[in-house]
Amino acid sequence: MMNDVMPSIVQMDAEELQKLVAEVKETVASVIQLPKPKEKSFGHLDMWSIRRTFKSATDLMKRR
Repeated sequence: MMNDVMPSIVQMDAEELQKLVAEVKETVASVIQLPKPKEKSFGHLDMWSIRRTFKSATDLMKRR
């Protein structure tokens, strides 16, 4: 089995090396304004769900 192996040491210019190792001074966004979650409004589907599951006294009397 033959393997072609590349040399593990990379040759680069001193100027490019300085650019790579130079410390980058960046500001990180520390003040982030996230969107406020919307409060769920009471809609017609909510009313329908309540009415569907509501058991009144007359419904209980009908079942006997």
